[in-house]
Amino acid sequence: MVSSYNTKQREEMAQTGTKQMEVEKDLLTALVKPPDEKQKQEKLGLGDVVELTPIEKLMEAAGTRGRFQRRFNWTFNLLVVIFAGMPYVNIVIALTVPDHWCHVPGREATNYTEDQWKALHIPRRADNGSFEQCLMFNSSGGEPVACQQGWDYDRTWFSRTAPSQEDWVCDRRLRAVNVLSFGQLGEVVGTFAFARMGDLYGRRPAFFLSAVSSAVTHCLMACTASIYPLFFAVTLLASATNAATFQAPLVFSLEVSDEETKGFVAMLQCVGWTLGMMGMPMIAWACRDWVPFMIITSAPLGFAILLWKMIFSLAYYSVILNVTNLGGNPFLNWSVQSLAELPGYVAARFLADRLGRRWTLVGSVVGASVGNYIAASIVAEHGSSPAMTALSVGIRLCLVLVNYTAFLQANEMFPTCVRQTGTAIGNIAACILGVLGPYIVHLGTWDARLPFLVVGSITTLGAVLASFLPETLHVRLPETLHEARSFGRDQPYFSCLALRRRRQRRSQQPPPL
Repeated sequence: MVSSYNTKQREEMAQTGTKQMEVEKDLLTALVKPPDEKQKQEKLGLGDVVELTPIEKLMEAAGTRGRFQRRFNWTFNLLVVIFAGMPYVNIVIALTVPDHWCHVPGREATNYTEDQWKALHIPRRADNGSFEQCLMFNSSGGEPVACQQGWDYDRTWFSRTAPSQEDWVCDRRLRAVNVLSFGQLGEVVGTFAFARMGDLYGRRPAFFLSAVSSAVTHCLMACTASIYPLFFAVTLLASATNAATFQAPLVFSLEVSDEETKGFVAMLQCVGWTLGMMGMPMIAWACRDWVPFMIITSAPLGFAILLWKMIFSLAYYSVILNVTNLGGNPFLNWSVQSLAELPGYVAARFLADRLGRRWTLVGSVVGASVGNYIAASIVAEHGSSPAMTALSVGIRLCLVLVNYTAFLQANEMFPTCVRQTGTAIGNIAACILGVLGPYIVHLGTWDARLPFLVVGSITTLGAVLASFLPETLHVRLPETLHEARSFGRDQPYFSCLALRRRRQRRSQQPPPL
Protein backbone atom coordinates (compact mmCIF):
# COMPACT_ATOMS: atom_id res chain seq x y z
CA MET A 1 0.00 0.00 0.00
CA VAL A 2 2.86 2.34 0.78
CA SER A 3 4.40 1.66 -2.60
CA SER A 4 1.15 2.37 -4.47
CA TYR A 5 0.62 5.52 -2.43
CA ASN A 6 4.10 6.82 -3.24
CA THR A 7 3.59 6.03 -6.93
CA LYS A 8 0.32 7.99 -6.96
CA GLN A 9 1.95 10.90 -5.14
CA ARG A 10 4.80 11.01 -7.67
CA GLU A 11 2.28 11.00 -10.54
CA GLU A 12 0.39 13.95 -9.00
CA MET A 13 3.64 15.87 -8.51
CA ALA A 14 4.63 15.17 -12.11
CA GLN A 15 1.25 16.45 -13.36
CA THR A 16 1.55 19.58 -11.22
CA GLY A 17 5.06 20.22 -12.54
CA THR A 18 3.87 19.76 -16.12
CA LYS A 19 1.03 22.26 -15.64
CA GLN A 20 3.44 24.78 -14.10
CA MET A 21 5.81 24.37 -17.03
CA GLU A 22 2.94 24.93 -19.45
CA VAL A 23 1.96 28.16 -17.67
CA GLU A 24 5.55 29.41 -17.71
CA LYS A 25 5.80 28.50 -21.41
CA ASP A 26 2.62 30.46 -22.17
CA LEU A 27 3.98 33.51 -20.33
CA LEU A 28 7.28 33.38 -22.21
CA THR A 29 5.49 32.87 -25.52
CA ALA A 30 3.31 35.88 -24.83
CA LEU A 31 6.43 37.99 -24.46
CA VAL A 32 8.42 36.84 -27.48
CA LYS A 33 6.01 35.82 -30.24
CA PRO A 34 4.91 38.44 -32.76
CA PRO A 35 1.46 39.87 -32.11
CA ASP A 36 -1.51 38.71 -34.12
CA GLU A 37 -4.70 40.61 -34.61
CA LYS A 38 -6.10 39.50 -31.24
CA GLN A 39 -3.04 40.93 -29.51
CA LYS A 40 -3.54 44.39 -30.91
CA GLN A 41 -5.58 47.16 -29.39
CA GLU A 42 -7.24 50.07 -31.00
CA LYS A 43 -6.04 53.41 -29.71
CA LEU A 44 -9.51 54.40 -28.75
CA GLY A 45 -10.71 57.72 -30.01
CA LEU A 46 -7.86 58.16 -32.48
CA GLY A 47 -8.57 55.29 -34.85
CA ASP A 48 -5.09 53.80 -35.28
CA VAL A 49 -3.86 50.38 -34.16
CA VAL A 50 -0.96 49.76 -31.76
CA GLU A 51 0.74 46.65 -30.45
CA LEU A 52 0.56 45.50 -26.87
CA THR A 53 3.65 46.23 -24.81
CA PRO A 54 5.56 43.31 -23.25
CA ILE A 55 4.13 43.99 -19.80
CA GLU A 56 0.61 44.12 -21.25
CA LYS A 57 1.18 40.78 -22.97
CA LEU A 58 2.45 39.30 -19.73
CA MET A 59 -0.52 40.54 -17.71
CA GLU A 60 -2.92 39.35 -20.43
CA ALA A 61 -1.43 35.85 -20.22
CA ALA A 62 -1.26 35.80 -16.41
CA GLY A 63 -4.68 37.35 -15.90
CA THR A 64 -5.75 40.74 -14.53
CA ARG A 65 -8.92 39.76 -12.63
CA GLY A 66 -7.74 36.75 -10.65
CA ARG A 67 -8.00 35.78 -7.00
CA PHE A 68 -4.81 37.64 -6.15
CA GLN A 69 -6.14 40.96 -7.42
CA ARG A 70 -9.43 40.51 -5.61
CA ARG A 71 -7.81 39.65 -2.27
CA PHE A 72 -5.27 42.41 -2.57
CA ASN A 73 -7.84 45.08 -3.46
CA TRP A 74 -10.33 44.20 -0.73
CA THR A 75 -7.58 43.93 1.88
CA PHE A 76 -5.24 46.81 1.05
CA ASN A 77 -7.46 49.22 -0.88
CA LEU A 78 -10.47 48.91 1.42
CA LEU A 79 -9.79 47.36 4.84
CA VAL A 80 -6.37 48.89 5.42
CA VAL A 81 -7.46 52.27 4.01
CA ILE A 82 -10.22 52.42 6.66
CA PHE A 83 -7.53 52.34 9.35
CA ALA A 84 -5.10 54.53 7.38
CA GLY A 85 -7.62 57.31 6.84
CA MET A 86 -8.18 57.94 10.55
CA PRO A 87 -4.60 58.89 11.52
CA TYR A 88 -4.40 61.00 8.38
CA VAL A 89 -6.82 63.59 9.81
CA ASN A 90 -7.40 62.69 13.48
CA ILE A 91 -5.13 65.59 14.44
CA VAL A 92 -7.82 67.97 13.12
CA ILE A 93 -10.27 66.81 15.80
CA ALA A 94 -7.52 66.64 18.44
CA LEU A 95 -6.63 70.30 17.79
CA THR A 96 -10.21 71.56 18.01
CA VAL A 97 -10.38 74.77 20.04
CA PRO A 98 -13.55 74.72 22.22
CA ASP A 99 -15.35 77.86 23.22
CA HIS A 100 -13.43 79.46 26.09
CA TRP A 101 -13.38 82.47 28.38
CA CYS A 102 -11.22 83.88 31.16
CA HIS A 103 -11.22 81.97 34.42
CA VAL A 104 -12.42 84.08 37.33
CA PRO A 105 -12.13 82.21 40.66
CA GLY A 106 -14.79 82.32 43.37
CA ARG A 107 -17.98 81.01 41.70
CA GLU A 108 -17.88 77.82 43.76
CA ALA A 109 -18.62 79.86 46.90
CA THR A 110 -21.75 81.44 45.34
CA ASN A 111 -25.07 80.30 43.89
CA TYR A 112 -24.42 81.89 40.49
CA THR A 113 -24.78 79.80 37.39
CA GLU A 114 -21.97 79.79 34.88
CA ASP A 115 -23.76 82.24 32.58
CA GLN A 116 -24.56 84.59 35.46
CA TRP A 117 -20.94 84.51 36.60
CA LYS A 118 -19.72 85.23 33.09
CA ALA A 119 -22.15 88.14 32.76
CA LEU A 120 -20.59 89.71 35.86
CA HIS A 121 -16.93 89.26 34.91
CA ILE A 122 -16.67 88.79 31.13
CA PRO A 123 -17.39 91.61 28.65
CA ARG A 124 -19.40 90.99 25.51
CA ARG A 125 -18.34 91.52 21.92
CA ALA A 126 -19.84 94.54 20.19
CA ASP A 127 -20.53 92.79 16.89
CA ASN A 128 -22.62 89.78 17.96
CA GLY A 129 -23.06 90.07 21.72
CA SER A 130 -21.19 86.87 22.56
CA PHE A 131 -18.78 86.73 25.49
CA GLU A 132 -15.17 87.72 24.87
CA GLN A 133 -12.75 84.81 24.85
CA CYS A 134 -9.60 86.65 25.87
CA LEU A 135 -10.78 89.56 28.03
CA MET A 136 -12.22 90.01 31.52
CA PHE A 137 -13.16 92.95 33.71
CA ASN A 138 -10.49 94.03 36.14
CA SER A 139 -10.99 93.64 39.87
CA SER A 140 -12.81 96.96 40.15
CA GLY A 141 -15.17 96.08 37.31
CA GLY A 142 -13.81 98.78 35.04
CA GLU A 143 -11.83 98.45 31.83
CA PRO A 144 -11.42 94.98 30.27
CA VAL A 145 -8.00 93.39 30.68
CA ALA A 146 -6.37 90.21 29.36
CA CYS A 147 -7.05 86.93 31.15
CA GLN A 148 -5.07 86.77 34.39
CA GLN A 149 -5.63 83.24 35.74
CA GLY A 150 -6.10 80.98 32.73
CA TRP A 151 -9.26 79.96 30.94
CA ASP A 152 -12.40 77.91 31.35
CA TYR A 153 -13.56 75.75 28.45
CA ASP A 154 -16.91 74.61 27.13
CA ARG A 155 -16.94 70.85 27.74
CA THR A 156 -20.18 70.07 25.92
CA TRP A 157 -18.45 67.93 23.30
CA PHE A 158 -14.86 67.54 24.51
CA SER A 159 -13.60 66.93 28.02
CA ARG A 160 -10.09 67.72 26.77
CA THR A 161 -8.39 68.64 23.50
CA ALA A 162 -4.76 69.53 22.92
CA PRO A 163 -5.44 73.31 22.89
CA SER A 164 -7.60 73.16 26.04
CA GLN A 165 -5.00 71.01 27.79
CA GLU A 166 -2.10 73.32 26.96
CA ASP A 167 -4.06 76.63 26.76
CA TRP A 168 -3.26 77.22 23.08
CA VAL A 169 -5.76 80.07 22.92
CA CYS A 170 -5.74 83.86 22.61
CA ASP A 171 -2.13 85.01 22.20
CA ARG A 172 -1.06 81.37 21.70
CA ARG A 173 -3.93 80.37 19.39
CA LEU A 174 -1.64 80.18 16.33
CA ARG A 175 0.19 77.23 17.87
CA ALA A 176 -2.56 74.86 16.76
CA VAL A 177 -2.82 76.57 13.38
CA ASN A 178 0.93 76.30 12.83
CA VAL A 179 0.91 72.59 13.66
CA LEU A 180 -1.77 71.94 11.03
CA SER A 181 -0.10 74.14 8.44
CA PHE A 182 3.51 73.04 8.79
CA GLY A 183 2.38 69.43 9.02
CA GLN A 184 1.72 69.79 5.30
CA LEU A 185 5.42 70.54 4.76
CA GLY A 186 6.28 67.24 6.41
CA GLU A 187 3.89 65.52 4.03
CA VAL A 188 5.62 67.21 1.08
CA VAL A 189 8.99 65.73 2.02
CA GLY A 190 7.65 62.34 3.10
CA THR A 191 5.46 61.88 0.03
CA PHE A 192 8.39 62.37 -2.31
CA ALA A 193 10.76 60.22 -0.24
CA PHE A 194 8.38 57.25 0.04
CA ALA A 195 7.42 57.58 -3.62
CA ARG A 196 11.03 57.31 -4.73
CA MET A 197 11.47 54.36 -2.39
CA GLY A 198 8.47 52.71 -4.03
CA ASP A 199 9.83 53.23 -7.55
CA LEU A 200 13.39 52.21 -6.70
CA TYR A 201 12.98 49.46 -4.08
CA GLY A 202 9.41 48.30 -4.57
CA ARG A 203 5.92 49.21 -3.38
CA ARG A 204 5.88 46.74 -0.48
CA PRO A 205 8.77 48.12 1.64
CA ALA A 206 7.56 51.68 1.09
CA PHE A 207 4.07 50.72 2.15
CA PHE A 208 4.96 48.75 5.28
CA LEU A 209 7.48 51.34 6.48
CA SER A 210 5.07 54.24 6.00
CA ALA A 211 2.15 52.42 7.67
CA VAL A 212 4.06 51.36 10.78
CA SER A 213 5.74 54.77 11.07
CA SER A 214 2.36 56.48 10.79
CA ALA A 215 0.90 54.45 13.65
CA VAL A 216 3.91 55.02 15.93
CA THR A 217 4.32 58.77 15.33
CA HIS A 218 0.62 59.55 15.64
CA CYS A 219 0.52 57.76 18.98
CA LEU A 220 3.57 59.72 20.13
CA MET A 221 1.73 62.96 19.43
CA ALA A 222 -0.64 62.14 22.29
CA CYS A 223 2.15 62.26 24.89
CA THR A 224 4.34 65.14 23.65
CA ALA A 225 1.93 68.12 23.62
CA SER A 226 3.37 69.53 26.85
CA ILE A 227 6.68 70.15 25.03
CA TYR A 228 5.61 72.20 22.04
CA PRO A 229 8.84 71.97 19.96
CA LEU A 230 8.85 68.18 20.38
CA PHE A 231 5.15 67.96 19.55
CA PHE A 232 5.78 70.08 16.46
CA ALA A 233 8.63 67.81 15.31
CA VAL A 234 6.61 64.62 15.90
CA THR A 235 3.75 66.10 13.90
CA LEU A 236 6.09 66.72 10.95
CA LEU A 237 7.28 63.10 11.09
CA ALA A 238 3.71 61.81 11.35
CA SER A 239 2.60 63.89 8.37
CA ALA A 240 5.50 62.58 6.29
CA THR A 241 4.01 59.07 6.35
CA ASN A 242 0.43 59.93 5.42
CA ALA A 243 0.25 59.76 1.63
CA ALA A 244 2.47 56.70 1.00
CA THR A 245 0.08 54.45 2.91
CA PHE A 246 -2.50 55.10 0.19
CA GLN A 247 -0.24 55.52 -2.84
CA ALA A 248 1.72 52.26 -2.83
CA PRO A 249 -1.21 49.79 -2.84
CA LEU A 250 -3.21 51.86 -5.33
CA VAL A 251 -0.33 52.22 -7.79
CA PHE A 252 0.42 48.50 -7.57
CA SER A 253 -3.24 47.58 -8.11
CA LEU A 254 -3.49 49.82 -11.18
CA GLU A 255 -0.38 48.17 -12.61
CA VAL A 256 -1.78 44.62 -12.35
CA SER A 257 -5.41 45.35 -13.28
CA ASP A 258 -7.10 45.76 -16.64
CA GLU A 259 -8.65 49.00 -17.83
CA GLU A 260 -12.19 48.10 -16.76
CA THR A 261 -11.06 47.36 -13.19
CA LYS A 262 -8.96 50.48 -12.57
CA GLY A 263 -11.96 52.70 -11.89
CA PHE A 264 -13.34 50.16 -9.40
CA VAL A 265 -9.99 49.95 -7.59
CA ALA A 266 -9.83 53.73 -7.18
CA MET A 267 -13.44 53.83 -5.98
CA LEU A 268 -12.76 51.00 -3.52
CA GLN A 269 -9.98 52.98 -1.87
CA CYS A 270 -12.18 56.08 -1.74
CA VAL A 271 -14.95 54.08 -0.06
CA GLY A 272 -12.45 52.82 2.52
CA TRP A 273 -11.42 56.41 3.20
CA THR A 274 -15.06 57.44 3.66
CA LEU A 275 -15.80 54.58 6.07
CA GLY A 276 -12.80 55.67 8.14
CA MET A 277 -14.02 59.28 8.12
CA MET A 278 -17.47 58.16 9.29
CA GLY A 279 -16.15 56.00 12.12
CA MET A 280 -13.50 58.40 13.41
CA PRO A 281 -15.85 61.12 14.81
CA MET A 282 -17.92 58.43 16.52
CA ILE A 283 -14.77 57.30 18.32
CA ALA A 284 -14.07 60.90 19.29
CA TRP A 285 -17.62 61.26 20.59
CA ALA A 286 -17.21 58.15 22.72
CA CYS A 287 -13.78 59.17 24.07
CA ARG A 288 -14.32 62.95 24.49
CA ASP A 289 -10.59 63.09 25.34
CA TRP A 290 -8.01 63.68 22.64
CA VAL A 291 -5.32 61.40 24.14
CA PRO A 292 -7.19 58.05 24.00
CA PHE A 293 -8.81 59.20 20.76
CA MET A 294 -5.42 59.64 19.06
CA ILE A 295 -4.21 56.23 20.27
CA ILE A 296 -7.40 54.36 19.33
CA THR A 297 -7.52 55.85 15.83
CA SER A 298 -3.77 55.48 15.14
CA ALA A 299 -2.57 52.23 16.69
CA PRO A 300 -4.88 49.83 14.76
CA LEU A 301 -3.11 50.72 11.49
CA GLY A 302 0.20 49.47 12.86
CA PHE A 303 -1.39 46.35 14.36
CA ALA A 304 -3.18 45.55 11.11
CA ILE A 305 0.00 45.92 9.09
CA LEU A 306 2.10 43.85 11.49
CA LEU A 307 -0.55 41.12 11.66
CA TRP A 308 -0.81 40.98 7.87
CA LYS A 309 2.97 40.83 7.56
CA MET A 310 3.13 37.92 10.02
CA ILE A 311 0.52 35.93 8.09
CA PHE A 312 1.74 36.66 4.55
CA SER A 313 5.59 37.17 5.40
CA LEU A 314 -0.69 45.48 3.94
CA ALA A 315 -9.54 72.63 -2.35
CA TYR A 316 -10.97 68.84 0.05
CA TYR A 317 -8.46 69.83 3.12
CA SER A 318 -9.91 73.11 4.00
CA VAL A 319 -13.46 71.72 3.92
CA ILE A 320 -12.49 69.03 6.45
CA LEU A 321 -10.89 71.62 8.70
CA ASN A 322 -14.01 73.80 8.53
CA VAL A 323 -16.25 70.99 9.88
CA THR A 324 -15.26 71.96 13.42
CA ASN A 325 -16.52 75.51 12.81
CA LEU A 326 -20.09 74.47 11.94
CA GLY A 327 -22.77 74.82 14.56
CA GLY A 328 -24.40 71.90 16.38
CA ASN A 329 -22.97 68.49 17.17
CA PRO A 330 -19.47 68.46 15.61
CA PHE A 331 -19.29 64.66 15.58
CA LEU A 332 -22.58 64.24 13.71
CA ASN A 333 -21.59 67.06 11.33
CA TRP A 334 -18.41 65.22 10.47
CA SER A 335 -20.13 61.85 10.05
CA VAL A 336 -22.97 63.27 7.93
CA GLN A 337 -20.53 65.03 5.63
CA SER A 338 -18.45 61.85 5.39
CA LEU A 339 -21.59 59.85 4.61
CA ALA A 340 -22.15 62.10 1.61
CA GLU A 341 -18.91 60.78 0.14
CA LEU A 342 -20.26 57.26 -0.45
CA PRO A 343 -22.80 58.20 -3.16
CA GLY A 344 -20.25 60.72 -4.39
CA TYR A 345 -17.67 58.06 -5.17
CA VAL A 346 -20.28 55.87 -6.89
CA ALA A 347 -21.39 58.85 -8.98
CA ALA A 348 -17.77 59.79 -9.65
CA ARG A 349 -16.97 56.36 -11.04
CA PHE A 350 -20.12 56.39 -13.19
CA LEU A 351 -19.41 59.84 -14.62
CA ALA A 352 -15.68 59.24 -15.09
CA ASP A 353 -16.42 56.06 -17.05
CA ARG A 354 -19.16 57.70 -19.14
CA LEU A 355 -18.06 61.30 -19.70
CA GLY A 356 -14.35 60.73 -19.26
CA ARG A 357 -11.91 61.91 -16.62
CA ARG A 358 -11.34 65.44 -17.90
CA TRP A 359 -14.87 66.81 -18.10
CA THR A 360 -15.97 65.01 -14.93
CA LEU A 361 -13.14 66.74 -13.12
CA VAL A 362 -13.89 70.15 -14.63
CA GLY A 363 -17.63 69.90 -13.91
CA SER A 364 -17.16 68.85 -10.29
CA VAL A 365 -14.66 71.66 -9.64
CA VAL A 366 -17.09 74.18 -11.11
CA GLY A 367 -19.82 72.79 -8.83
CA ALA A 368 -17.57 73.23 -5.79
CA SER A 369 -16.79 76.80 -6.83
CA VAL A 370 -20.46 77.74 -7.20
CA GLY A 371 -21.27 76.11 -3.85
CA ASN A 372 -18.58 78.12 -2.08
CA TYR A 373 -19.81 81.40 -3.57
CA ILE A 374 -23.38 80.63 -2.49
CA ALA A 375 -22.14 79.73 1.01
CA ALA A 376 -20.27 83.02 1.25
CA SER A 377 -23.46 84.91 0.47
CA ILE A 378 -25.60 83.24 3.19
CA VAL A 379 -23.18 82.23 5.95
CA ALA A 380 -23.50 85.56 7.78
CA GLU A 381 -27.25 85.10 8.35
CA HIS A 382 -27.57 81.29 8.23
CA GLY A 383 -24.25 80.09 9.64
CA SER A 384 -25.72 77.28 11.76
CA SER A 385 -28.92 76.61 9.81
CA PRO A 386 -29.84 73.30 8.14
CA ALA A 387 -29.53 75.07 4.78
CA MET A 388 -25.90 75.90 5.47
CA THR A 389 -25.19 72.35 6.60
CA ALA A 390 -26.83 70.97 3.45
CA LEU A 391 -24.81 73.35 1.30
CA SER A 392 -21.59 72.25 3.03
CA VAL A 393 -22.51 68.63 2.31
CA GLY A 394 -23.09 69.55 -1.34
CA ILE A 395 -19.70 71.25 -1.58
CA ARG A 396 -18.02 68.24 -0.05
CA LEU A 397 -19.89 65.99 -2.50
CA CYS A 398 -18.43 67.97 -5.40
CA LEU A 399 -14.97 67.78 -3.86
CA VAL A 400 -15.39 64.00 -3.55
CA LEU A 401 -15.83 63.87 -7.32
CA VAL A 402 -12.76 66.09 -7.70
CA ASN A 403 -10.68 63.90 -5.38
CA TYR A 404 -11.67 60.64 -7.05
CA THR A 405 -11.26 61.83 -10.65
CA ALA A 406 -8.02 63.72 -10.08
CA PHE A 407 -6.53 60.78 -8.19
CA LEU A 408 -7.46 58.33 -10.94
CA GLN A 409 -6.39 60.62 -13.79
CA ALA A 410 -3.03 61.37 -12.19
CA ASN A 411 -2.23 57.67 -11.84
CA GLU A 412 -3.14 57.12 -15.50
CA MET A 413 -1.21 60.06 -16.97
CA PHE A 414 2.23 59.27 -15.57
CA PRO A 415 4.29 56.55 -17.33
CA THR A 416 4.92 53.28 -15.51
CA CYS A 417 8.59 53.96 -14.75
CA VAL A 418 7.81 57.04 -12.65
CA ARG A 419 4.13 56.51 -11.81
CA GLN A 420 4.44 56.60 -8.02
CA THR A 421 6.98 59.43 -8.12
CA GLY A 422 4.82 61.43 -10.51
CA THR A 423 1.73 60.91 -8.40
CA ALA A 424 3.74 61.93 -5.34
CA ILE A 425 4.81 65.15 -7.02
CA GLY A 426 1.14 65.95 -7.61
CA ASN A 427 0.43 65.30 -3.92
CA ILE A 428 3.39 67.48 -2.98
CA ALA A 429 1.98 70.35 -5.02
CA ALA A 430 -1.35 69.88 -3.24
CA CYS A 431 0.38 69.81 0.16
CA ILE A 432 2.25 73.03 -0.59
CA LEU A 433 -1.07 74.73 -1.22
CA GLY A 434 -2.56 72.84 1.71
CA VAL A 435 -0.14 74.68 4.02
CA LEU A 436 -2.48 77.65 3.61
CA GLY A 437 -5.56 75.60 4.57
CA PRO A 438 -5.52 76.20 8.34
CA TYR A 439 -4.91 79.91 7.78
CA ILE A 440 -7.78 80.08 5.29
CA VAL A 441 -10.11 78.56 7.86
CA HIS A 442 -8.67 80.90 10.51
CA LEU A 443 -9.86 83.84 8.38
CA GLY A 444 -13.37 82.89 9.48
CA THR A 445 -12.65 84.27 12.94
CA TRP A 446 -12.66 87.75 11.38
CA ASP A 447 -15.29 87.25 8.69
CA ALA A 448 -17.19 83.99 8.19
CA ARG A 449 -17.42 84.65 4.43
CA LEU A 450 -13.69 84.79 3.79
CA PRO A 451 -12.90 81.02 3.83
CA PHE A 452 -15.63 80.32 1.27
CA LEU A 453 -14.58 83.19 -0.98
CA VAL A 454 -10.93 82.14 -0.94
CA VAL A 455 -11.69 78.46 -1.59
CA GLY A 456 -14.17 79.42 -4.31
CA SER A 457 -11.53 81.51 -6.08
CA ILE A 458 -8.97 78.71 -5.86
CA THR A 459 -11.37 76.11 -7.25
CA THR A 460 -12.37 78.43 -10.10
CA LEU A 461 -8.72 78.64 -11.13
CA GLY A 462 -8.47 74.85 -10.76
CA ALA A 463 -11.39 74.33 -13.15
CA VAL A 464 -9.66 76.36 -15.85
CA LEU A 465 -6.38 74.47 -15.43
CA ALA A 466 -8.08 71.05 -15.31
CA SER A 467 -9.70 71.67 -18.69
CA PHE A 468 -6.25 71.51 -20.34
CA LEU A 469 -5.41 68.04 -18.99
CA PRO A 470 -5.46 65.16 -21.52
CA GLU A 471 -8.25 62.60 -21.48
CA THR A 472 -7.08 59.21 -20.16
CA LEU A 473 -10.24 57.12 -20.64
CA HIS A 474 -10.18 54.76 -23.66
CA VAL A 475 -6.72 55.82 -24.80
CA ARG A 476 -3.39 54.04 -24.76
CA LEU A 477 -1.60 55.22 -21.62
CA PRO A 478 2.12 56.13 -21.78
CA GLU A 479 4.62 53.48 -20.73
CA THR A 480 7.84 55.49 -21.16
CA LEU A 481 8.95 59.07 -20.65
CA HIS A 482 9.19 59.47 -24.42
CA GLU A 483 5.54 58.51 -24.85
CA ALA A 484 4.54 60.76 -21.97
CA ARG A 485 6.02 63.83 -23.70
CA SER A 486 3.57 63.57 -26.60
CA PHE A 487 0.62 62.12 -24.68
CA GLY A 488 -2.59 64.03 -25.35
CA ARG A 489 -1.18 66.50 -27.88
CA ASP A 490 -3.49 65.30 -30.65
CA GLN A 491 -6.66 65.54 -28.54
CA PRO A 492 -8.91 68.49 -29.49
CA TYR A 493 -9.75 70.83 -26.62
CA PHE A 494 -13.51 70.86 -27.26
CA SER A 495 -14.00 67.12 -27.45
CA CYS A 496 -15.24 64.27 -25.30
CA LEU A 497 -13.39 61.11 -26.30
CA ALA A 498 -15.53 58.92 -24.05
CA LEU A 499 -18.79 59.91 -25.78
CA ARG A 500 -17.08 59.73 -29.15
CA ARG A 501 -15.96 56.19 -28.45
CA ARG A 502 -19.43 55.14 -27.31
CA ARG A 503 -20.95 56.49 -30.53
CA GLN A 504 -18.33 54.57 -32.51
CA ARG A 505 -19.23 51.34 -30.71
CA ARG A 506 -22.93 51.85 -31.36
CA SER A 507 -22.32 52.54 -35.05
CA GLN A 508 -20.27 49.33 -35.34
CA GLN A 509 -22.99 47.16 -33.80
CA PRO A 510 -24.95 45.05 -36.34
CA PRO A 511 -28.59 46.03 -36.83
CA PRO A 512 -31.15 43.94 -34.92
CA LEU A 513 -32.73 41.06 -36.84
